[in-house]
Order: sequence, then structure tokens, then C-alpha cells
Amino acid sequence: MATADVLADPQIALTPELRQYVEQEQIRAVLAAPLIVQGRVIGALATGTRAGRVYDAEDIRLAQIFADQAAIAMENSRLRG
Repeated sequence: MATADVLADPQIALTPELRQYVEQEQIRAVLAAPLIVQGRVIGALATGTRAGRVYDAEDIRLAQIFADQAAIAMENSRLRG
């Protein structure tokens, strides 16, 4: 998921608490990728910055690669723990 303005994007629903946090931190552009383990989404890897930042296909591809690696590391830690 990528958006140039999370507060103005009609496809993104924010809880009142999260909306307040985003407004206070002035985070607007957001890029998020799911953390997937064995077909289940266990979380998300996300980054945010000022309004207007446009994430391109390469940004999205790299975010998913990082998310995939993070999910593997988390699952390995869980299995060893």
C-alpha cells in the first residue's frame, strides 16, 4: 500500500487515535508492506514522511523484499524461542 497523503486517501480508514497521531507527527505519505508467514499476515512494515512523497514501483518492490525478510526473521525467532 502506498499513498501520497494518508489523511486524504479515501481508501484508507484510520481510527481516531491513529488519525490524531498522524496529524501530530505530520506524517502524510505512507508506504506499507505486509509481513506474511505461512500465508498469514502477522503485521506490516511501514514508513512515512511528508505529504506529497510519491512512492514508485521500485520503492514498493523494495519494501516488500524487506518485509519478507523481516517476516522470515520473526518466524525463525519464534521457532527458536
